[in-house]
Amino acid sequence: MKIRIPGAWLLAALLLGLGCATGGGERAAREPLSPALPADSSIIRLQSFRQQADSLLADSLLEGANLGAYIIELESGRQVYARNHESLLIPASVNKLFVTAAALKAFGLHHRFRTAVCGDTLQMSKGVLKGNLYLKGYGNPDLKKSDLEALAFRLRASGLKRVAGDLVADPGYFDTTSFGYGWMWDEGPYAYNAPISAQIGRAHV
Repeated sequence: MKIRIPGAWLLAALLLGLGCATGGGERAAREPLSPALPADSSIIRLQSFRQQADSLLADSLLEGANLGAYIIELESGRQVYARNHESLLIPASVNKLFVTAAALKAFGLHHRFRTAVCGDTLQMSKGVLKGNLYLKGYGNPDLKKSDLEALAFRLRASGLKRVAGDLVADPGYFDTTSFGYGWMWDEGPYAYNAPISAQIGRAHV
C-alpha cells in the first residue's frame, strides 16, 4: 500500500528538519570553550572588594589626604588590595585597631604585663638595701601612678626603709630601637609620636 504525502507537507517537514539541525549547530557553535565563572567566585568577589575600597578612598571627605593601604590574606599571604603601600606615612589612630588585634592574637585575652622590682642584692641591714634598686619594665602600656605606689607599699611592708644605692629604671627588656623605621627623630615628644620602650606607662607616670 502506497501512502501519498502532499508536496507542501513534505517541504514543511524538510524546512523544520533543517531548522532544527541549523539551530542545534548554532547552539553548539555558541557554547563557550570553558564554563563561565559563577557569580560567587573568588575572582568576582575580589574585584568587587577592590572597587568598594577604591570608592571609599575616593570620598570627597578624604580629598587632599595622603592615603595608603595594603591588605593581604593571613593564611596565604596573597595580596588582596594595595594603594600607595610603599609610601612612608605617619600612622593615624586607626592603626591602634590593628595593633590591638595583633596583641590579642599573640598574647590572648588573659595576658598580664609585668613590672618587677629587683636589687643588686637581697641583703638588708636595719631596713637599708645595699646597692641599687631597679624598676624593670616589660612593656606594660597601662602602668599607672597608683601601680607604682602599690609597689612602693609592698616594699615598705617587707621592711625596706632606704636604698643605699640608686633607684634605676631598667628598659632593657626591649631593644634600643625607640622609633619606627622612617620616623623623624626631631618631631618632638607628642602623644602620636611616643617612643617604644619597655619602661612605659600612662600619661604622668
